[in-house]
Amino acid sequence: RAEKILKPILEIASIEKYGQNVKYEMIVLKRHGIHLSGVTFDTMVASYLVNPLKLNHNLDDISFEYLGVKKIATQDLIGTGKNQITMDQVPLERISEYACEDADCVIRLVEPLKKLLEVHQLTKLFNEIEMPLTRALAEIEMNGVAIDCEFLSQISQELGNGLAGLTSEIYRQAGEEFNINSTKQLSDILFTKLKLPVIKRTKT
Repeated sequence: RAEKILKPILEIASIEKYGQNVKYEMIVLKRHGIHLSGVTFDTMVASYLVNPLKLNHNLDDISFEYLGVKKIATQDLIGTGKNQITMDQVPLERISEYACEDADCVIRLVEPLKKLLEVHQLTKLFNEIEMPLTRALAEIEMNGVAIDCEFLSQISQELGNGLAGLTSEIYRQAGEEFNINSTKQLSDILFTKLKLPVIKRTKT
């Protein structure tokens, strides 16, 4: 099986590996008994560090931005709406082309992103904080997080009581009950009834 051939390669730390959103790959492979090791570069993490204001850091977007490559869209394989299928139903030859393109783009993205990390003096942060954190976050997601339900319930009750008190005080000062979450009703109370000064009026 392919798993027997790939497992040793994926688990040997001395064999360097790159990926896009490696945390996800770590979780998926771990479910199949493979401990992914030797990952030294995550293109998604690097893209975020280089430009944290960018809205999307998916492989399609950053491949187009840095390589000028318009990748095969997932929708082209599985469709959309009620006729959408799952990836395991897509013919192998089409999946192969899609997967190989993903791998090719990741490899080609590493050098330009490495250079940008250096330009912005982010290489140390990337290597010493972000990449090790990727594995830590993957382990947290796999293990789950213990939650003190009793403590959270107590906090919820305290916040609820506090909110109820604030709501009563708002109604008292307004002289009536109204929907505090309604922008229109709140506006009528503040500026029409209480005649508070309007610094700047906008549509909302």
